[in-house]
Amino acid sequence: LEIKFPNEMLKSPASMEVALQALHQTGVGPLTDVYFKGRVRQWASLELVSDGGKVHFYVWCFKDARKTIETAFYAQFPNIEIHEAPDYALPFHYEPEKYKFAKFSHMILTKADAYPIKTYIDYGLDNDPKEEYKNDPIAPVIEYLGSLKPGEHAWIQIMLQAHAKEGLNYGRIITKPDWKVAAKEEIKKIIEKEAHIKPEKDKPASMMALTDTQKEVIKSIDRSIEKSA
Repeated sequence: LEIKFPNEMLKSPASMEVALQALHQTGVGPLTDVYFKGRVRQWASLELVSDGGKVHFYVWCFKDARKTIETAFYAQFPNIEIHEAPDYALPFHYEPEKYKFAKFSHMILTKADAYPIKTYIDYGLDNDPKEEYKNDPIAPVIEYLGSLKPGEHAWIQIMLQAHAKEGLNYGRIITKPDWKVAAKEEIKKIIEKEAHIKPEKDKPASMMALTDTQKEVIKSIDRSIEKSA
C-alpha cells in the first residue's frame, strides 16, 4: 500500500503511533493451522523508498489486514491517500557490471534489549510544538532520500511482527517468556547494582541513589513496557 501524505503534517507523531497499533496482531489462528500448516503471526513492513530522488512511503501487509490498516491510518490522517501499488522492486534488475552498492552495514545492540531507542517523546514532539520548534528525527532521512540522482535507488524496510509470550499455542514446546520480564529485571539491576551511591548494608536499594541519567533510563524502559511490542 502506498501512502501519500500532504506536504505539511500538523499532527504529533503520537498519531502515527496510534495508527501503527493496527499492525500489532498477536493471533495465530487455531492449533490445526499452527501445527499442520505452520502458520505464524502476521508481519508487516514499513518502507521508505527513493527512486532517483522521488520519495515514496509504503506499508507491506497481508491482504486480510489491508482494511484494518487503511481504517487506522485514515482515522488519524483524514487528508492522506492510500492505494494499492505494484512492487517497486520487481522492475529493478540488479546488474553487477552496471550497478554498485554504495554502502551497507550490520547493526547490533550495545546494551540489553530492554533499553529502548530514542523516540519522538525524547525529542519533545509528544507536546506537539509549533512548527518552527520541531526537531523531527525523520527529516534527515527524508532529506537524504530526496537528494538521490536519477538512476540511484535507496530502500529502507522496517519489518514488524507483534511480540507475544509463546507457548504450545504458538507451536513451541519450551515456553518463550514475554520480554517485559527481562525489562523489569534490567530496571532492578540499575537500581541495585548500577546505582551511583550503593545502599547501606541490610537496607534496600533506593531510587534516590541514582543519577538523573539513570532515572531517565528507567523512565524510558518503564514507558516502553506499557507499549505494544
